[in-house]
Amino acid sequence: MVVPALGVKAEAALRERLGFRLVWLISSARLRLSAASTLHSLPPSGLEAALHYTVVIRPPAHVGTSVAPILRRLREISPHHHYYPTDSMHVTMGGVGQFLHDGVDAAACLAELRSVIGPYQSFDLTVRGLNVSPSTVFAEVIPHGGTLRALRADLRRIGPRTGGPSGFGDYVRYLLPHMNLVRFSGRVTEDFLEEVSRSRLAWFERWTVSEVELIRTDTLLSRESRQVLARIPLAPIHQST
Repeated sequence: MVVPALGVKAEAALRERLGFRLVWLISSARLRLSAASTLHSLPPSGLEAALHYTVVIRPPAHVGTSVAPILRRLREISPHHHYYPTDSMHVTMGGVGQFLHDGVDAAACLAELRSVIGPYQSFDLTVRGLNVSPSTVFAEVIPHGGTLRALRADLRRIGPRTGGPSGFGDYVRYLLPHMNLVRFSGRVTEDFLEEVSRSRLAWFERWTVSEVELIRTDTLLSRESRQVLARIPLAPIHQST
């Protein structure tokens, strides 16, 4: 467990801010250019599509409540998209499918995950302005301190993805902390993107992360496919006296 020093954390935070800005400029431009010609489709869902082993952070209910008014406005404009219900909202820590898969010693793998994750202390996250990837609307997630970045780096080391990020959507998915709110289905219209842009600088809620979940799920984290395999608590923050 190595939490980055202050200067390294500031540099990483700056890269994330610039990364989010770059993602908005590129993804929104591409979506506008392709609005008339591109039909988006949802990924497979359900038990047969529950092929992903992932470590996630589940936000408390008040975080979902804070984004609900914006989602209602987006749904009024484009009801055909998939809107994540509150109990499916999450922040992805990392996929561990290369590490934990059918046929391995699940108990030993889980013990190793606990040994990697458990020593980290609880940390705070803030959900802020909306952004878009090629297939989603997401809320940007701002970590306070370096714990989230260090944890994600450790998970990449024990469960690396073959070939690394392969496209712009993968850059968002694996390198920028975020919480998906909408997945595109059908056409993405100009008025929909305009409504998203009005919430680019919105600030929602902050909370303390005290545990993470290891789940098996489909891409949408649908209720029928989602199976919580373990809840791994983080170490409490020791208050100085």
